[in-house]
Amino acid sequence: MGSTRGRKAEARMSSEDMARMSLLYDYYGGLLSDNRNKVFSLYHEENLSLGEISEVIGITRQGVHGTLKRAESQLEMFEEKLGLIARHEAWLDMVGEISPQVRSRIEEIVDI
Repeated sequence: MGSTRGRKAEARMSSEDMARMSLLYDYYGGLLSDNRNKVFSLYHEENLSLGEISEVIGITRQGVHGTLKRAESQLEMFEEKLGLIARHEAWLDMVGEISPQVRSRIEEIVDI
């Protein structure tokens, strides 16, 4: 699975944007509807084209595109409202600023 056939006509995200979407999905994917979750997963994780997803799900390519864009927007909105990724990154920055001995002890206690 994961053909790249038909991908040339699709505008692809930068690798940084793809990494961000994956991170957003890791945090908030469970909050998406089943349909949005499936489309997002097929596109971003299985690397299927919009046309291939439309065949699998049984909706138009445009329907897949709309569902994918709504899922991506919803993931961004979840982070905007909840800020879990920003909080985690801030916490990691704080951990990086403390002494190596304290950091070593924290890493023993918390799996980071």
